[in-house]
Amino acid sequence: MIVIGDRVQITMAKVRGDKVRLGITARVSEKTASLPKVRKQKVLAVRRQFAEGKYPINERLNVALDRLIEDLITKRVQENEEKSTTQYQQE
Repeated sequence: MIVIGDRVQITMAKVRGDKVRLGITARVSEKTASLPKVRKQKVLAVRRQFAEGKYPINERLNVALDRLIEDLITKRVQENEEKSTTQYQQE
């Protein structure tokens, strides 16, 4: 599970070959009440579009997932570099 902030959780629901199905859970309703009026209207408009199937979720998810994958790869490369450096220093 990947947690982004305190509101979004991404879980791996299914793996088939080279495809991964992700489950995304986001908590927004408890924060909506405390938003400024203009921001609250924007959030409610997006929720309405989403409920009507008019929100371009695939495009936005692709961008978010590309960034997430890039961050994960960068983190993995950094971890491997640290391990290599540690092993080299011990020899």
